[in-house]
Amino acid sequence: MDLKKIAILLVVAFAAYMFLYRSPEVDYGQFSGPEETAPRMGGNEIVGHLLIYLSQRSYSAGHGFVLSHESQQFVVSASHVVGNIKDVDSVDVVSGSTPIVSDAKPAFGPSYSTCNMDDARRDVSFYTVNSTLAGGEFSIASAPPKAGQNVWMFCTQDGKAEKKLLMAAKVTSSSDRALKYEFLSRVSFNGTSGCPIINSNKQLVGVNVCGHAKAGVAVPVPTILDGLDSI
Repeated sequence: MDLKKIAILLVVAFAAYMFLYRSPEVDYGQFSGPEETAPRMGGNEIVGHLLIYLSQRSYSAGHGFVLSHESQQFVVSASHVVGNIKDVDSVDVVSGSTPIVSDAKPAFGPSYSTCNMDDARRDVSFYTVNSTLAGGEFSIASAPPKAGQNVWMFCTQDGKAEKKLLMAAKVTSSSDRALKYEFLSRVSFNGTSGCPIINSNKQLVGVNVCGHAKAGVAVPVPTILDGLDSI
């Protein structure tokens, strides 16, 4: 086989690879995973960066989202985003500098400043939403996902709520300590603490807390339910 034919075959093979293994980071569930179709998002789900108010200052870090449980709405985020919840006066969920949720009050969460890839049970905090929001909330899955199933991390891009991305991942292990998954493409974990991990039915299965390269870890469903029961 001459070099020209070899070059053509290599180009065709590369094009096929790029088509089959393209990045799953697309808007509102247009990507279909290997075994499941990604959840169809409505576009109004309340997810954004967390603006944290302390007695003397405020700062923005990580993500927060709205969760619905027993007719009550809560802002949920990773505990290490705030450090010590006892020092927090309130939080907003913001798009850029515009609040989507304002003045949510701390309800439950441990003081926690680091992320643990093997045991994420302490790394979730809840904040009571004091006003009625029109939609935008997530519900909780009835059971944790199993190893081998697909999940999606749902985050905003550059703090802009209108640019939300679904990042596909496959569950590698699921326990009461941590939900672990591997993304189908390399992702940046900067600012993704507190992003919801959802299943194909748009139900919450975990709260992303940290990761490296393609591997991520989330607070599992049993811990989320325990936290809600403590409020």
